Amino acid sequence: MESGNFGNETNQRPVFYDIRRGTYAPLPEIPGMPFNEDNGINDFGHGVGVAYASGDINAGGNGVGMNWFWDGRDYSFFTVPGATYGASVGGLNDWDQISGYYVDGTGTPHGFIKTGSNYTTFSVPGAIATIGLSLNNEGAVTGLYVKPDGSPHGFIWFKGQFTFVDVNVPGSTGTTWIGINDFGDLAGIYFDASFTAHAVIALRVDEGCQK
Repeated sequence: MESGNFGNETNQRPVFYDIRRGTYAPLPEIPGMPFNEDNGINDFGHGVGVAYASGDINAGGNGVGMNWFWDGRDYSFFTVPGATYGASVGGLNDWDQISGYYVDGTGTPHGFIKTGSNYTTFSVPGAIATIGLSLNNEGAVTGLYVKPDGSPHGFIWFKGQFTFVDVNVPGSTGTTWIGINDFGDLAGIYFDASFTAHAVIALRVDEGCQK
């Protein structure tokens, strides 16, 4: 299964694509939330996303969004504790654990992982922002953190511990990890001196963090 969105710049709906059957399954509209974006899907056809009352494809929505989980039949909605200025889901694994980040009352982003009704939050010490993105079936979360100088750097969070991983490429000035598989391999981007983004894959070569 793959997931994405369709619509125009003010109205978006999530859609799931069954690769084997070649069929599309749009998710239902959420009343009063015309800008609805999907951010993840697992092997069971469950999904996560954020819906907004207004927004466009560039801004990603105006105001605080409504986070949702799709169980294959219905939506359920949730609010991350402490998310004064909203939250954004970034990943979903086959155990229906959800990863993402929320923004507290000071405007600071922090990472989170949701397991059932329980939330675990995490922040890189000394960082001005911690953005949780994807997670694998072991519960390892990847993303980026921002140092006080504004530079982005990659991390893996697993069972309360951080592993910091930056792209070792000449001229690289920052890293963002967007995906992690069950082997601990990473996919993401790195930035050069002009802040141009380049795609990168990092293969795990040791026992690392995911088990």
